[in-house]
Amino acid sequence: MFTKNIKNEIDHRLLANVEYLGWELNGYTLMTTDYAIIKTGGKQYRVREGDTVSVETLPGEVGSDFTFESVLMTSIGGKLSVGSPSVAGAKVVGEIAEHGKAEKVISLRYKNKTRQRVKRGHRQQFTSVRIKSISAK
Repeated sequence: MFTKNIKNEIDHRLLANVEYLGWELNGYTLMTTDYAIIKTGGKQYRVREGDTVSVETLPGEVGSDFTFESVLMTSIGGKLSVGSPSVAGAKVVGEIAEHGKAEKVISLRYKNKTRQRVKRGHRQQFTSVRIKSISAK
């Protein structure tokens, strides 16, 4: 009985990974939603409709729409489009949910036997964006 429970737990975790990655299992595609890879703030994010993503600070007020024009890849209706460098005519529209600051990061430089130490803190500003729609022409 103990081994059966472990097997079920492993199968459940594997199934969760398969769903997230959009793989096929026994001929059925487990991810049915469209997704896109966008680039903003020097980083790339994989987004789906309804996701909330924290990105570098964006201009705009809370509640306003923001359009990401730099879309590197889209998968809409099972059709994969890869851009070079971005997909022509593709855009991702999101609503700015909040502006905020991340947790504090402490930076410490220390040299022993010389009484040298420098301690600095930093809080990175971010913007949370709720993805509303993904479209490609």
